[in-house]
Amino acid sequence: MQKGILTSSSAGNSGPDIESVSDVAPWMLTVGASSTDKRIVDEVVLGYGTTLVGSTVNGFDSNGEKFPLVDGRNVSSWCNGAVQ
Repeated sequence: MQKGILTSSSAGNSGPDIESVSDVAPWMLTVGASSTDKRIVDEVVLGYGTTLVGSTVNGFDSNGEKFPLVDGRNVSSWCNGAVQ
């Protein structure tokens, strides 16, 4: 902290008591997970006009820019094709 660096630690959300988290290091910012639903719903408009609505990890304004629709298995080694 003397160098202006914030060190944080994940404390989960099970804590010793309800609504409590802690860390043994007094210089750390301890952050607990939340059970609040953080679901972000957004829409995508396909080139032929069909609108799909679903969950997303981030919502951003495309400003009218078009992006290719790809199969995750073709662009990432982490994608196994399972639908969640």
